[in-house]
Amino acid sequence: MNGTQDYKNSQTITATLKESIKKFSKLQNNITANNTWIHMSLRAIAAMHFSHTTTPFIYHCKLNNIVLNVLDIVLWLWLPLLLLFIPQFLLLTE
Repeated sequence: MNGTQDYKNSQTITATLKESIKKFSKLQNNITANNTWIHMSLRAIAAMHFSHTTTPFIYHCKLNNIVLNVLDIVLWLWLPLLLLFIPQFLLLTE
């Protein structure tokens, strides 16, 4: 009787370990996907920033500079925060 109970306990532990490994693997994949998403998003923001700050017409118009400075503030402060939370929201909806 005791041997049978030990066998059942070991089977339960094995099943629990397998399930934990699957969950950990899925979590690890999600973290990797999030890091890739954040990295690509930040590169896109940097590309947008440098593409419009190097155009020559900006230096001829102070209004454009003001507008683009405001856009920079929006891009550099709010967009990265949104991009950090979008993957988390997607994880919650799985």
